[in-house]
Amino acid sequence: NPVIRQDLIPLTSHHEILDDRGISVETCELLGIGYLAQGRSMLRERIIFQIADARSNSDGEEERVILSHIGRAVKEEQEPKYLFYEGFHKSVELYGQEIIKLHEDAREQARELGYLLVTEGPFDVAKAFEAGFRNVVGTLGSSLSEHQADKLKGMADDLAIDQILLAYDRDDAGRLGAEKAVELLESKGLKVRSFDWEAPLGRTKEGPVSIPTQINDLSDLSVEQIQWLRGRKLL
Repeated sequence: NPVIRQDLIPLTSHHEILDDRGISVETCELLGIGYLAQGRSMLRERIIFQIADARSNSDGEEERVILSHIGRAVKEEQEPKYLFYEGFHKSVELYGQEIIKLHEDAREQARELGYLLVTEGPFDVAKAFEAGFRNVVGTLGSSLSEHQADKLKGMADDLAIDQILLAYDRDDAGRLGAEKAVELLESKGLKVRSFDWEAPLGRTKEGPVSIPTQINDLSDLSVEQIQWLRGRKLL
C-alpha cells in the first residue's frame, strides 16, 4: 500500500464506545484512534483506526507513515461493520506493525517474552495495549494472508524470536482462521500456538473455572483479566 498524506485523526474526538471498551485517550493517541463526527469522508460517524507502517525516509531512517484509515460502525444499522477505502489492501498489512518496528519498548517486550501476539481486530490490539502489551499486532480479520505471514516471519527474524501466539476470536470464523494460520505460519518455520478460550483457569468447589462463554475476543476482557492471563503465561 502506498503512503498517503491525509490524516483523519486530528479531526476526530474520543467516543463513549472507546470508554465502554476501556480504551484510554493515551492508547488512542499512540495507535491513531478516534471518532469522526463530521466531514466529507465516507468514514464519517465511525470509529477511525489509522493504518500505519514504518518506511525509510530520504535519510535512510525509518519513520511512521500513514497508509489508510478504516472505520468501525458505532450503530447496529451501519453496514458494513468495518469500512475500508477503495484500493486499500488490508491483507498485506498488520495493525500496529509500526509500533513493533519503531518503539524500543515493544521490541524489548517481544524479545523478553520470545513471541509476537497476533489478534484479529484493531479493538483487540488496542485493548492489549491498554493492558501494557506491546508485542501485539492484528490481522484485520480472521484470515491470515501469505503476505501477512511473511511479514510476521520478517518481524520475528528481526527480533531474533521464532514464536507466534494467536488470539483469534472465539467464534467459528476465529477458530477456523486460527487453524489455517497455524498451518501457514508453521510452513514459514515459526512455532505457533493458539490461545485456548475453553481451557480451565482454576477450580472451585463447584468445579473448573474458565473464561465465561459471553467473552468472545480480547476486547471483551478487562485490562485486569488480560494482565492476569499474561501473568500466568497464557497470553
